[in-house]
Amino acid sequence: KFDRGQQYAAPEQWRFERATKATDIYAFGCIAFALVTGNPPFTSGDLRQRHLNEEPVRPPVSTRLQQLISLCLRKNPNARPIIESIL
Repeated sequence: KFDRGQQYAAPEQWRFERATKATDIYAFGCIAFALVTGNPPFTSGDLRQRHLNEEPVRPPVSTRLQQLISLCLRKNPNARPIIESIL
């Protein structure tokens, strides 16, 4: 059953595709977003639609951190960074 953690679910999870390391990177991006703003990227409305199609508002943080979060939240899992480049 897919009902927990929907605010942190990657687009591929909403499409019921196989989870990969890139799925974890998306979740990391959601968590990083929540840590700096106090809320996940999407908190209301049709979460599926929003995770699949919308870009979150850029958080009020340094440009470098904005870029990192944005890269992690890319809709295409193949376009997300690998963990080694984040660390």
